[in-house]
Amino acid sequence: PGYSDIGYYIGNNSADGPMVQTGFKPAWLTITKVGNGSGNGSSWFVMDNARDPVNNTTKYILNSNATTGDGVGSAAPSTAINWLANGFKVTNTGSGGLNENTGVYVYMAFAADPFKYTEAV
Repeated sequence: PGYSDIGYYIGNNSADGPMVQTGFKPAWLTITKVGNGSGNGSSWFVMDNARDPVNNTTKYILNSNATTGDGVGSAAPSTAINWLANGFKVTNTGSGGLNENTGVYVYMAFAADPFKYTEAV
């Protein structure tokens, strides 16, 4: 707690997409779609708050299925998220992104300021 969070969310294909509470503001985030017919071809999107710190962020470090390799690029709006103080919110619609209706997405997030507000005992 306070350093990393791994979990899942279910897409709703709405600009008011799922809000995922991690308990911290993420600095680094990886998301991929699983299940619902998606196979091994689902992309892994890796994002960080240094490349695109202003919400509605669409830049990514890596799209594992892109032919451009691991260069920084501007993704389609289908990868739009908002960084929040206690997690992230998916803000896109459309297929092939991070918020397909009933799509199940797994994520791994790491904190911007790990353990900053913990109290020693």
